[in-house]
Amino acid sequence: GYSGTPQTYTCAWNSTSGNVKLSGSLPQCEGRPCTDNVPTGTSISHNCNGVTTGNNCTASCAAGYTGNAVQMTCQANGALSGTPPSCTAKLCSATNPPPQTAFACGSGVRFGSGATCAATCATGFTGGMSDYTCGLQGGGPSVSLGGT
Repeated sequence: GYSGTPQTYTCAWNSTSGNVKLSGSLPQCEGRPCTDNVPTGTSISHNCNGVTTGNNCTASCAAGYTGNAVQMTCQANGALSGTPPSCTAKLCSATNPPPQTAFACGSGVRFGSGATCAATCATGFTGGMSDYTCGLQGGGPSVSLGGT
C-alpha cells in the first residue's frame, strides 16, 4: 500500500554507550491510491477518487436520492473497505396539486426514472394536458414534479 525509496541502515558499535546502534535515514513513504471498490453510479456522490492508503473518504447519496452515507478506508491492497451506500430515488409526490390541476400518476413518480405524470385540468376547469417529470428543485436536494 505504500511506495518510496528504500534506505539502508547500518549496525555500528557505540563505544560511549557500550551498545550497538542502527543508523540511517527513514524512507519517505507515500500511500498508493485505491482503485478497487470505488463507488460508481449516478445515485452516489463521493470524494474517494485519489484517496490513498490509510486515508478515508465518504460516499453518500446524490441529490434526488436518499440513504445513509458511509465512510470508506483505503486499504493496503488498493481497495476501499466497506460497502457503498444503498440509495433510493426520492418520490415526487402528486398528492397536493394546485386546486385546478389533477395528476394521473397515483402517488407520484421516482426521480431519475424517466417516468412522466400526466397533469390535466380538475373537474370544473378547462385546458390541455401536460406531462410532468420528477426533477431537482432549485438544484437539489429536494425533488418536485415540474412541467409545462
